[in-house]
Formats: sequence, structure tokens, C-alpha cells
Amino acid sequence: MKRLLTLILFIFLFLNSSVYGDEHFRELTEKTLSYFQPLKGKVLDVKGDVVEIDIGRDKGVKKGLRLKVFKEGVPFYHPVTGEFIGRIEQYRGVVEATTVNDTTSLCKVLQGNIEKGDTVKVSSLTKTRLLFHQSKNVDYYLGDAYYKDLKKTGKFDLVDAPIENLSVKELVELAREKEAEAIISLDSRESDDRIVLTQRLIWSDGTIFGTDSVEIDPSYVRSLREGAEFLLAGTNEPLLNYNLPFDAELIAVGDVDGNKEMDLLISDGVDVYVYKYDVDLSFLYLLKGNATERIVYLDLIDIDKDGRDEVVVSSISDETDETDSDDSTLSGEGEDREVVSYVYRVEDKGFKELWSTRGFLRKYRGGLLYQAFSPVEGFQGPVRKVSYNEGFHLDGDLKGLPGGANIYNFVSLKDGSGEQMYILIDKDNFINLKDKDGLTLWRSPEDLGGFIREFTLKRFSPVVEPKKIRIYDRLSRKGKEIFIVKREPLVKKAETAGYKSSSVRVLWPSGYSLEQSVIIDKIPGELKDYYIFGDKIAVISKPLFGIKAGNILKGENPFVDYLFIYSLRGR
Repeated sequence: MKRLLTLILFIFLFLNSSVYGDEHFRELTEKTLSYFQPLKGKVLDVKGDVVEIDIGRDKGVKKGLRLKVFKEGVPFYHPVTGEFIGRIEQYRGVVEATTVNDTTSLCKVLQGNIEKGDTVKVSSLTKTRLLFHQSKNVDYYLGDAYYKDLKKTGKFDLVDAPIENLSVKELVELAREKEAEAIISLDSRESDDRIVLTQRLIWSDGTIFGTDSVEIDPSYVRSLREGAEFLLAGTNEPLLNYNLPFDAELIAVGDVDGNKEMDLLISDGVDVYVYKYDVDLSFLYLLKGNATERIVYLDLIDIDKDGRDEVVVSSISDETDETDSDDSTLSGEGEDREVVSYVYRVEDKGFKELWSTRGFLRKYRGGLLYQAFSPVEGFQGPVRKVSYNEGFHLDGDLKGLPGGANIYNFVSLKDGSGEQMYILIDKDNFINLKDKDGLTLWRSPEDLGGFIREFTLKRFSPVVEPKKIRIYDRLSRKGKEIFIVKREPLVKKAETAGYKSSSVRVLWPSGYSLEQSVIIDKIPGELKDYYIFGDKIAVISKPLFGIKAGNILKGENPFVDYLFIYSLRGR
């Protein structure tokens, strides 16, 4: 997987050598090279498993350095001219530097029988075979740029490890399989609006002999992504795709039964179906809903920290029994609408209700939020926090939210100086960036394509048009990036005509505005919902006019929805 994009990225990286190279990775590269630079010395003395050698700090020896030991054998002469060429060397073992002085070093014998007068060296004639590993939280392009920086030295033969979170034990086993002499393992974290890239150098026996970090400006990583974006156009294929034989509305992914395997939860707006996530979807459970309620929010959270995800559902009712499933916008005038939210747990292959409350719920930063509902006004009152302690409790308000925020239309983040900022989707479906005081710093030049979940509320007066409540698309945050949905109507300014395609994009703050990048483009039809899990994203989409034309020719059911699973690695 890791080298899959190398060919198409080569041109970009070659032409933009200023975008990656020594200025970003010099410290890590030089530190790595320092353990594999050519060296040669002699064994001065041997005492048990400790040997003294005649080279030290002055020649580049450092603690943790490993040197191979050879015994000089008989001379070797040219067979025709008789000219002396060298001596045949006999391999004796390996030593590791433990105490380094200016001109000598003490080493521990790791392997072999070492004698006084033997030669110790790091060869200049062969490349060192290294296992290259980057964990899931290292940006693909950042790791790939460093990989290429190491390759340019000409000193290393690099072999790939899977882009997974692997333990030292797992890396050691993999290194032995790949016959690698050592391991480079990368990890990253965010600190003060910088990316801290950390490298561990590990010998193939599991000994860690170097740990170093460098700070990377996020703009550098974005420049790598954006440069690759042009070259990667057209490679936007899903890992898996499924045709769903029902009108799918919402999706969530998690582990509902605590078996450490991912489950897909898909709602048709009334019921919730649970499937085992695999190459083929295997049905597991059904959460039966109320036909007079329309589910508008679905998520998962392990609220009681028992290793099983609970199911969070928010539904809006329609006492008029008017549900127009043929309309891409869920609408209808209801005189006595109400909103009820539920939390369920899977028990004995069924669902047990843990809590229900009047109002909306949302999973947010590892917890739950709540907001009340008014049949006339829609979202009502402050957004409040929900705690769990042998039951669910409504706590204090979520402080600092800007005007116009409701439970579903905002996400918070910090700017470069650590000040609170908010991304908020307004009632006209435009993106807004607001500061901690609620001042709008930036507004997107175009909307996101319209709302697909919209309900008419109760009339305040016979002569006043009733208000509408719009349920906003899922806003997800991963690191400092915010995921949003953009839809392309078949006819501009006429969303009711349907959507020809959709995309998933990411936003990030840049000064007093937002930058954005397309993560997944040209998703066919109307994107109904998405869900990020690990390094993948699940997407539900409805074909234009709700019909997959190709199925008509095949004599198959044309009324299907799509479920796509995309990889986020390298995006």
C-alpha cells in the first residue's frame, strides 16, 4: 500500500523539491545516518563480555552503535600480477558501544567470540536494510516524504511495514521476516499548532537505540497533500461498495457487542439495522423503531466505558402521519411534532433502552450534548452537557457558543495562538468561521448545496408562515481538520430537482479564514450521511432520482442506495 502512490507522486515531489527535503527532516536523517556511517577500528582489549576499541567520539562512535567484528585472515593476491589486494576477513560477531570516550570506547559483546586485534567496522560497501514503519496517526504524505529523504542518502534498503499501530514486539517479528537489521518507527502528535514527528530507532532484537523528534508546520503537510491532489484525480475509488435494497438515511460504525470487531449500523429513518463489517454485509440485529417517528441522528458512544458502544438515536415525530419518502427532503407540516432521543445497548442479541429524553442528543468530543425542542421554534434553549454516573444526568450549559449555534451545526477548534474559534453552518447552509466573541471572521462564498432533512413546524399564528427546522449534516473533527459534506444539485438553485454528485471535504483554519480540500470527490448522487472509523470513511448515497439505471437493464431492483467504504490513508 505504502508504495502504491509513489510513481504518480514522483513527478510532483521531484519538481517541488523545495516542498520536502533536508530542511524538514535533516535532524532525523542525520541522526539515523550517524549510526550507519562507515567506521573501522581495532579491538584493544577483551575482558569477559566487554571489549575496548581504539575509536571513540572523534570517529563518530556513539552509545548504542553496533559494529560487526572480523578477524583478519591470510593475505589475498591478484592471481596474475601477484599484487597484494587485501586480507580475507572472517566474521566473528557483533558488539554494541556502551561507553564512548574521545578516542576509545567500551562495547558489550552481543554475539560471537571476540579477540584482541580483531577489526570492528560499519561497512561502507553495503546498504543497511531497514524496516520503515509509520503509525496510523502520521500523515501519509509526511511519512512518505521522510521515506524518500532517507532513500536519497543511498545508504538504506528500506522495506515497508503496514501503516498500523504496531508494538515493538510486532515490529521485531516483522523485521525478522523481512531480514531487516533495524527498524525506523514514526509517530506524531499535535502540540501548539505544530506537528511533532517522533522517530524511534530500534535494532532487530527490540533494543531502542535512538528517539528524536522534529516539529513540522502543518502548512508543509497541506502543501504535500494539495500537490498530490491534482495528480491523484481519478484514483478516488472505494475499497468496498454495496447496494442497499432499502432507503438508507444514516450510518454509524462501532463495536456494539464488545467483541473488538466493527459493526455497521444503518437506519432507513425508522429502523436501525446492524451488520457485521466484512467483504459481505452479514445481518446481526434489528432495532425496531416507531413508524410515526423519523430518525434524524444516529451515533455510537461507549458512555459507561465497558468496551461496548451504546447506540444514540434522535427522532422527530409527525402526529399527522405525513411522511413523504419520495421527496429527497424529509418534510411535511406537523401540528404537534416532538423530538425524543434514546440510548440503547445491545444485550442478548437485542436492544435494551437505557434512557429516553425529550430533545436532541449529539455525541461530541467523547461525551453527549443535549438541546431541547420547541414545536414552534425548533431548537430551543442552551446546548447542555450530559453526564453518566449510574444513569444519565443533564449538567450545565456548553459555554461560549456563538449566536446561531444549535446542537448540530457547530464544531470548536483553536487558532494558532490558542484562542477558541468555531466553525458554524448557518441557516442558509453557508460555512462561517467565528471567534470566541461570536464575531464572523469569514463566510464561504457558496453554500454546501442545501439541506436534506427539513421539517415544517407548528404555526405561531394563522397569518404567519410556520418556521422550519433543518437538521444539519454530520460535522466530524479529526485532529485540526473538520469534515463537511458538499452536494452538487442537478440544477443550480433548485436542490429539489435532486443531486448529481456529492463530495466530502476537510476544513482547517488559516489566519482569519478557512482553507479546504476535497477528500472524496464525485460520489454519485445525493450523499445522505457519512461516518469516520479508524482510517476509513463509510458513505451512504442515493442515486439521482433514487434509481440505479443499470439495474433496470439487468432485471434487478433499481431502487437502491449505495454504501461506499473509502480509505483515508494518504488523503
